[in-house]
Amino acid sequence: MIQFILSNLGTVIISLVLASIVAFVIRKMIKDKKQGKGCCGSSCGGCGHSSGCHQDK
Repeated sequence: MIQFILSNLGTVIISLVLASIVAFVIRKMIKDKKQGKGCCGSSCGGCGHSSGCHQDK
């Protein structure tokens, strides 16, 4: 097992970095959703779901 990790160390490091970036993005999206922020960029001109996305509370 150690030999496999050592021979693929570059791939393991890149995979860990990418996994941590994805986890951070998902955590940020969940946090923004709980605060009522959207991740759409607020350009609702061509969006078919704009009436359901930004409803008055």
